[in-house]
Amino acid sequence: MPIIPPYLKKGSTIAIAATARFADDNQVKLSKHLLEEQGFNVVVAPNVSHAYERFAGDDAERLNAYKLLMDDGNIDAIGRAAGGLGRGRDCHGKNGSNVSRHT
Repeated sequence: MPIIPPYLKKGSTIAIAATARFADDNQVKLSKHLLEEQGFNVVVAPNVSHAYERFAGDDAERLNAYKLLMDDGNIDAIGRAAGGLGRGRDCHGKNGSNVSRHT
């Protein structure tokens, strides 16, 4: 049976994560600003703009930043700042108990 999350509304909190590639700091700031203009609260993971080779931190840093967002009960949705193959690299170490709640 599919899990259907509740709709986001003004006041909902959206997190911006970087589970693979790092993101340009100016683009992240613009995205945060645009979401806030729509009435959302925005949390940005600490590793989003941290460049480690082409990734947003090493595997452990990306995993820990994502876990912090997943474990934060105030976050209603998690979006990703950038795509890439690094997403699969962090799945093996993740406790997926909260995954369906956000993604």
